Amino acid sequence: MSGIGAEGRKARENGGERFVKTSDPGSDAPALKEAVAAAKAPLGPANDAIGAGGVLKDAAFDLEFIDKRGYRWSGAFKCHAITYKERIDIGLIRSRLSGGVPVHLLDVNTANLLEMLSHLAVAIDEGPSWAKDLEKLHDPSVVIAIYEEVVAHEERFHGARPGPAGTPDDARRESGDGEGGPAEDG
Repeated sequence: MSGIGAEGRKARENGGERFVKTSDPGSDAPALKEAVAAAKAPLGPANDAIGAGGVLKDAAFDLEFIDKRGYRWSGAFKCHAITYKERIDIGLIRSRLSGGVPVHLLDVNTANLLEMLSHLAVAIDEGPSWAKDLEKLHDPSVVIAIYEEVVAHEERFHGARPGPAGTPDDARRESGDGEGGPAEDG
């Protein structure tokens, strides 16, 4: 007997095998679970400024940091989780700070510091007067400490699991002397 036409349809309807198999609505089918989750998810446009678990895009933190020379750096900062456009701005600032030298031609410490400085230039909204021109500081560990606080907030906003030193997946720190920052891509 052919599976085509009226006879085939009757055979399939009477317990025969279907041409296209579907999951039972009561089963734990992954596609069904994803569809239900998508239908229950809040709308993105209305909630874009709210992060995972209700974390707001704006945050404040107090820095208390002692550098290698024994000097204390303290102050109140306000920052925000960056937008897609601001990610582009960070790349443009990094390019300007590097004098147009491609990032892959820079040593890893320079590339990392440029990434942190450009990220902070966009993400920091308020801070102490000494932090207005981070490029002029002598100890890069101060910049790293501020950057780690900002990135930790962005991870909370996006719902990322805590990683080493609070860095995002696309900006893992180099291990070593503690003066690294985000590793260069590629």
